[in-house]
Amino acid sequence: MLSAAAIATLVIISMATAVMAAPQAPGSDVNRLLAQARQATDKYHDVSVALADGYIPASPCEPEMGIHYVNFALASDLLVNELTPEILLYVPDEEIGFRLVGVEYFMAAIGTVTFPNGTTYTGPWWEMDLPPGWVWFTTPTLYGQSMDGPMEPHVLGLMPWHYDFHVYLWQANPDGIFEEWNPTVKC
Repeated sequence: MLSAAAIATLVIISMATAVMAAPQAPGSDVNRLLAQARQATDKYHDVSVALADGYIPASPCEPEMGIHYVNFALASDLLVNELTPEILLYVPDEEIGFRLVGVEYFMAAIGTVTFPNGTTYTGPWWEMDLPPGWVWFTTPTLYGQSMDGPMEPHVLGLMPWHYDFHVYLWQANPDGIFEEWNPTVKC
């Protein structure tokens, strides 16, 4: 019989493998996915709808990116989906308060390590320094592209090593819709 820890590890590996290894469907149309993402996030042009749906402001306005409104339930579920972004990106707007400029997808990076004492840990890593022998699982994809990462926590204790992926659905980015920074986003 498997121990509770072994079962939990298998569940995490199964979830992570299913989510991260699932490739984009063959022949899928990125433009169709972008249109669906715009349709799914259109309601968030009204920031009060975002707040009601669990998105909360979690950063100041960062030049070339915006204010990050994070849905922590989505950010902690180990799933990514083009139609349910974990983060909405807003900029202040004198006329309407806040203007939606893009979305960001976030997923904790899952890895594994066997320590010198023989114990194995599988899951997200919360410290800045990775233990010797750490191995990451497969990089997740969205819109047929690999997410950026794994990257170290931006806020120690609040965020694990993770993957993220920016999509400027609502404000054109001269560097490309999937680039992390958008020089046209001003705070």
